[in-house]
Amino acid sequence: MKEFLDKIRDRILIVNAEGKIEFCNKCLLEDLQYTLSAYQEKKLDKFLIPGEVKFISWEELLRLGHTKFLVSLRNINDEEISYEGILNIGKWNEKQIYYIILRENEPIYNVKELERLLDKLPFVVWLKDQEKKYRFVNECFINKASALTQHLERSSILGKNDEDIWNQEFTRIIQEGEDELLIKKEAICYEKVIEIDNKQRWYQFNFIPITSSSGQVQYILGMREEITLYKKMERQLDKNYYKEYMRNKLYTQDIELGSEHIKYLYQMKGINGSIQEVLEEIESDGIIIGIYNKAKNSLYCTYKEGMESCELDLMDEIKLTNSFRDEMISGGNLWGIKLAHDYYKYIDIEQREAFKVKDLSYLGCYPIVLEDELLGILICSYSNLDNTNPSRETQIFKISRQLALIIQNEVLTKVVKRELEKREELEEELQNFAETASDLMAIIAMDGRIEKVNGAWESVLGWTPSELIGHPSNEFVYREDQQRFFEKKFCINNKRAVRGIICRGYCKNKSYKWIEWSIKYTSNKQYYVCTGRDISKQKEQEEARKVYEEALQIEKIKSEFFANMSHEFRTPLNIILATVQLLEKGIKQGHINVQPNFDLVKYLSTVKQNTYRILRLSNNIMELTSIDTGHYKMKLENLNIVNVIEETTLSVADYIESRGITLLFDTDVEEVITACDAEKLERIILNILSNSVKYTYRGGIISVNLSLQDEGLIVVVKDTGVGIPKEKLTTIFNPFIQVDSLLTRKCEGSGIGLALVKSLVKMHEGTIDAKSELGKGTEIVIKFPIRVLEDSEVEPLEFEPRIEQTKMEFSDIYNLY
Repeated sequence: MKEFLDKIRDRILIVNAEGKIEFCNKCLLEDLQYTLSAYQEKKLDKFLIPGEVKFISWEELLRLGHTKFLVSLRNINDEEISYEGILNIGKWNEKQIYYIILRENEPIYNVKELERLLDKLPFVVWLKDQEKKYRFVNECFINKASALTQHLERSSILGKNDEDIWNQEFTRIIQEGEDELLIKKEAICYEKVIEIDNKQRWYQFNFIPITSSSGQVQYILGMREEITLYKKMERQLDKNYYKEYMRNKLYTQDIELGSEHIKYLYQMKGINGSIQEVLEEIESDGIIIGIYNKAKNSLYCTYKEGMESCELDLMDEIKLTNSFRDEMISGGNLWGIKLAHDYYKYIDIEQREAFKVKDLSYLGCYPIVLEDELLGILICSYSNLDNTNPSRETQIFKISRQLALIIQNEVLTKVVKRELEKREELEEELQNFAETASDLMAIIAMDGRIEKVNGAWESVLGWTPSELIGHPSNEFVYREDQQRFFEKKFCINNKRAVRGIICRGYCKNKSYKWIEWSIKYTSNKQYYVCTGRDISKQKEQEEARKVYEEALQIEKIKSEFFANMSHEFRTPLNIILATVQLLEKGIKQGHINVQPNFDLVKYLSTVKQNTYRILRLSNNIMELTSIDTGHYKMKLENLNIVNVIEETTLSVADYIESRGITLLFDTDVEEVITACDAEKLERIILNILSNSVKYTYRGGIISVNLSLQDEGLIVVVKDTGVGIPKEKLTTIFNPFIQVDSLLTRKCEGSGIGLALVKSLVKMHEGTIDAKSELGKGTEIVIKFPIRVLEDSEVEPLEFEPRIEQTKMEFSDIYNLY
């Protein structure tokens, strides 16, 4: 049931007989921003707000037996929400309860509220009945009518006709409009000129019918707004605009508007004849027109009338605060007439005194805006607020919009003119470019500086136009080729282009490309038109062919060498190793007699160790070759990798400690099952440990630490040895092979062990990295991802470290320290 009520769009409230809330559905809780627990088992009265037509308590509602009522509830912010309630009786959990359906009570405006709204309008509004008698007039109507005759009250106007209120001309216009409305039964709007006190005034009249359900006109709603100021300014501005446009006198002084450099039209002086009329109409003491400079966040005073005590002169800059522009465009607290002090705070503190006007108390500030772009500001001054007429502000806003159009049109005209001039120049330049077809294009001045380039420079050499223009062209030509390039460029015959100048051009990434240039001198402009074709691929193909042939030869020699070594080394080495083992066994069993002063066992041990060493080198090289050619095989099984690494480490513990080095092993995890090759893991760990032993002094420490992290099992082998120079860290995992040079090493070793280790780690889909500081030791970090073979069980660990493998991996360690 609760789930059903939560899906209903109406607000549902369930209350028991004691007035306690049993349930509120989801829709109501969202209104009130409470949870159900905040209401359950609480008295409804706690959340009620008493009012004129709302019940005060739950008991009163039941006593009166109302089924429909108005109620207001408090939300979590203690705000009032009004509802219309419907009461129903039902059962809930086997108890009698009351269902209350709540619907939000929409506000209904009454006549008094509507009249108050109409009274606030700055223009004349009236309502007439079918007999054309006034049934309502707003406050502005009363003030205007009183100005024509004597002071009138609303009660003295209602019930009267036009001729009882207005003069003959107003009466005629109103009656003509109402007669037309009654015939057409639709809204009528027109503008009329009326002479008052020997001055022409413009008015806009609107007549709107209010009809019955049968379509008959029951009431006439009328409105009248004076638009004299707007009309005068519109005609004067249009006249001046077109006159100046036809004369093509667009600009006289430089002002930066946004990112464009424009010259503001001094055409503003053309409205001089009507400025006094404007000031009279808006009842202002003075006026300033300023053009906004977006880049500097400043105003430039381009017109000033009145406000004599203001120290600003024409073209003076008025610096503004950072918040000014956004507030002026959005409106905020800046538009309209306010205390002058409220505007001063938006002016730079150093200029406030110059801007202040003596005996000036109020300023009217109006934006000159077009498509959310602030172009300027119209500022009007007032010594006394009583002299202002709020109804004039609508006209002033219209004037500011007209000014915006004129300014923007002037700017666009100048921009178009400049663009046409640039286009003519560009067409001539493009014609020269067409005569020298190629990829790179540039215009270079007589002094060698680049004046213009095309976009191909960025795609071919990586340089953007801004990085090239203004720079000497020799900065972008390979030093060894500069002489050849410049000699030919400055010896060009004026009548034809010279082609086939090949030189190298610098790329932005410090490399170079081969460019074949064609150059033509333009005598009338006194510059060189240069075009270049990228021929780097041809050069690279020639070089690549040579490198490829050399690489094939080297690879062939290397492959033959490795193949021969694999056969020639391993067989005799195994024979030597077997012979040494037989001799050791014979000595141990007493079958071979050795003179007391001759340590044959020691010599055999040396032979055996070096045999292991050569065999290890042979195996490593063969395995690296197999990996490179893709013939190397892995035997992956699901094993406990922790156990494999631990057993391998402990297998060499005695040997390492016999050299006076402490070996530490630690792990924070005992079992990690993953797919791995146990023998290859053994090779990895033994090789790294042998390197650590090789470069760690007696008394040093080698530690092996295992940890399980998000990226897998982390194996860290750290020693306190001699360390690795920083510049060598990036190369220690590279194969130690040089074909045509000798290599000197401080310690014994082939130099390919770590390369093999990296390959084996990679075949396990892991990574290996080295950190080291010279004189402080080295840290090798291996990351093995956790991956398990599907359809394969976890193999029981039967891994035992191979003694022969250990001897082989540690065969190149001597008592070097």
